Parts: sequence; C-alpha cells; structure tokens
Amino acid sequence: MGRGDNIAIVGGVPVSCYTVKEWVEMYVREAAQEACPDKPRLYTSANGHFVSQVASNSELREVVSCFDGIDADGMSVVFASRIFCHNKIPERVVTTDVFHALARIIQNTKMTVYFLGGEEKTVNTAVANVKSMYPKLNVVGYRNGYFRSENEEEVAVSQIVSLRPTFLFVGMGVPLEQFFVVKHRESLSGVRCIKTCGGMFRVLAGEVRRPPLWVQRAGLEWAYRCIKERGRVIRRYALTNVHAAFLYATRSK
Repeated sequence: MGRGDNIAIVGGVPVSCYTVKEWVEMYVREAAQEACPDKPRLYTSANGHFVSQVASNSELREVVSCFDGIDADGMSVVFASRIFCHNKIPERVVTTDVFHALARIIQNTKMTVYFLGGEEKTVNTAVANVKSMYPKLNVVGYRNGYFRSENEEEVAVSQIVSLRPTFLFVGMGVPLEQFFVVKHRESLSGVRCIKTCGGMFRVLAGEVRRPPLWVQRAGLEWAYRCIKERGRVIRRYALTNVHAAFLYATRSK
C-alpha cells in the first residue's frame, strides 16, 4: 500500500481507498519488519476541514506531499470520491476506530505506543482509559502538546527517541501536527509509524462522544458537533464546509 496504489484525488488531496481493516493490517505489517527503517512512515487523515486547509495553506500543501498515506476521516470525503472520482473510497476511516483495532492486535505483541498532544488532563485521562481497556498494551510514554516551538526538540522529540515506540500518535490539530511530524521525521528514526490523530485523545478521554452510527454514516457528524460544541466548531464548519464542497466539485478526479 502506498501513495501510488489505489488513490482518489479528492478536492486536490490524494486519499487512499482502503478500509479500516486494511489500514490496520498495513500498519502492523510495516511495524513487524525486522529492519528498522531510516525514517518512520508518516500517515495523516483528510476531512472537509483538512481539504480546505490544504487548498488555502501553501506550506501545508507542500508538507502533505511528504506523507506516505492519507485516509478518509470524513464522510464528505467518502461521498465526494463516489461522485467525482474514478477510484471510490470504500468507507470512512475514523482514527479512533483505527487505534482501537490496532490496540486489540498489538496488545499481545512487543509493539509499543506513545501519545503526544492534547491538554495535560486530557492525555492523562486518555492513557488511563486506554490502559483500562487494553491492560496488555504497552504505552511507553505520553506528553501534552503544549510547548514552545524552540523547545520541542528537547521536551518532546528527545523523550520519544529514547523510548523508541513502534507507533507514535500525534494530536495537535491541523496544521500543527502535520508540520511537527514532517519537521522531526529524521530525528524520530527509531519510530516505525507516525499517525496524526487530531482530537483522538479527547475521544479516548471521554471528553467528546461520538454521535449515533446512523448520524456518522449519513455524513452529519459536523451537524451533531455543531449542536454539542457550538462555540468551538460552528465557525470552523461554516467557513470550511462550503469551501470544501467547491473543492470536491472542481479538484477531484
């Protein structure tokens, strides 16, 4: 699996057309390779907000080209591929679902995990909940995502390197998490796979609840979140959803 395989260009973003199961199998297969790669594989996710940001931010657009794969963490991306693209994305790939599927497999192996991002309370609670759900999963470390850019090598990267986790999940929001992992890719050579994860730690901590399955499948999670988190996300969706819809119609193939 890679950028040259089954790809749909959705709103100008190359998105891999794979299921949750296929993504997890690929992560495990790559991590199980005996030889440690010179640099970790990088993966991120696309939804309407991400597509809009990539089109609007030239630095992010350049950084996105460094990733080894992009999944569809947004039903609008899935729907757009089915309408406008030659290759169709089979399902939405929610990063939290990917993590749970991955954890169920690797908890019985020597593979390890590190969490970077979120507020201190959030990441602490997320780790505690993960350890409760998967007691055999080896979470070798975690850290909140609040540090000055000039200190990030010392306070974040050095600790991760010393622990050499198999999987590093980075949740700082778009575009900070993408900039961070690309900037430090060479330094994080002991890590096998790095996955940006947006607000996953808030979900794992129980601060954000997923909507009913029918809402997710209908592509209405944005409306659900607007109701639940009005002050936090309504402006974001108002600005980016319309832009993303335009990009889907004009930059997909």
